Amino acid sequence: MSALEKEILANLKHYPHYPRPDIIFHDVMPLLGNVKVRDKIVGAFCQRAEKYEVDAIVSPESRGFLFGTLVAQAMHLPFVPVRKPHKLPGEVWQESYQLEYGEDSLEIQQGASAYGKRFLFIDDLAATMGTTVACSKLVQKIGGEVLAAFFVIRLTEVPAAPLDFPLESLVELPR
Repeated sequence: MSALEKEILANLKHYPHYPRPDIIFHDVMPLLGNVKVRDKIVGAFCQRAEKYEVDAIVSPESRGFLFGTLVAQAMHLPFVPVRKPHKLPGEVWQESYQLEYGEDSLEIQQGASAYGKRFLFIDDLAATMGTTVACSKLVQKIGGEVLAAFFVIRLTEVPAAPLDFPLESLVELPR
C-alpha cells in the first residue's frame, strides 16, 4: 500500500447505513480539509494524466466538481461541469443513469465541445459506474471522447460497465 493510499484511508470518514441500511457512505470531505492530502491527490491525478493527451476535464456534480476543478486548474485545462437537470443554462444534452440507491439524470451544455474533444473524467467515488457511463455518453453527444476516468475511491465490487477507456483509482475499498 502506498503512502498516499494510507493517508487517504486515514482521512476518510465512513457512515454505515447512510443513506440506506445496506450502504456505507465513504465521505471524501475530510480529504479536502487536509491541504497536504488534497494536494497529493491532485498531484497524483496530474501525474497519471500525463500519459493522456487531454483537452479538458469533465466531472459530475457535486463532489466530482471538487476534485475535477482542482486538477483542471493544476493542469491549466478547461473544466466542463456535468450537472443535474435544470442547473445549466442554454441548450443541453441529458442522460439518465442508475444510482446505487435510485435513478437520476445528468446534463451537459451542448456548447461544451468548444473546450476540446479529448476529456479526462474525474469523480470522487465509483460505486455503480452509472455516473461514469452517463458522463461518457454526454461527452460523446458533444462530439468528444473520454480517454480515462480517475477516482479517489473505487469500490471493489463495482459492476462491469460498457466502457472503452481505462479506470484508475487511488484507493479501492470493499462495498
